[in-house]
Amino acid sequence: MYVEGNDVRGGMIRTTYRPEAVDEALAQLNSALKLVPQDISVHKGRLHVLEVAGRYDEMAEALDESCSAYKETRGADEWIRYTFELYEAKHYRASIKLLEVLDKHYPNSYEVLGNFDAMHSLLKEDDQAIAYLHRAVAFAPDDPIDTWDLGREYDYAGKIELADQWYQKALTLDTDATHRRSSECIYAEFVEKKLHDLKRACELQRKSCEAKAQTACAGGN
Repeated sequence: MYVEGNDVRGGMIRTTYRPEAVDEALAQLNSALKLVPQDISVHKGRLHVLEVAGRYDEMAEALDESCSAYKETRGADEWIRYTFELYEAKHYRASIKLLEVLDKHYPNSYEVLGNFDAMHSLLKEDDQAIAYLHRAVAFAPDDPIDTWDLGREYDYAGKIELADQWYQKALTLDTDATHRRSSECIYAEFVEKKLHDLKRACELQRKSCEAKAQTACAGGN
């Protein structure tokens, strides 16, 4: 049992296998992979052992080997859950290393690109998040979620004009009426607080927000 730190200066008490037990398990799994390289359960078993043992650098190396060896694949979907598990444990850097491996093998996965954004955003690395979101938007230009997230990242980075541009584009792409109404209310707050256009913000809030959220209309706009 030990305390494992994470990327937000937190940590958790966890148990793990003894190092020699991990080494033995890995040796057996590596031997199995030589015999059955297309058995995905063995590939995933190796990743699980490395994750539980906290050997995240080795986990990225193993994932790289598995992506190269395993041919009967659904692309990044076979492996993406490991990045989520590390995200949930707040090991954002380790998750990014796995995403870098997946990006190497599956460069057209907008889910991988979008997850890069999430990790870099949590680490307050806005420029990196924006770069990956631009790749995601280029790959799926009609996806309102990635387009909205790009606006959000520009907003976080204080690049207000670009944020406005991408927020508005995302709204034009959103065909889900309920979701769009919610997004328009968020955008109205942006117009109020970042663009300081109370009249326009009030119009948007009256259209899309509940009465208690119509803050731009308080002065009679």
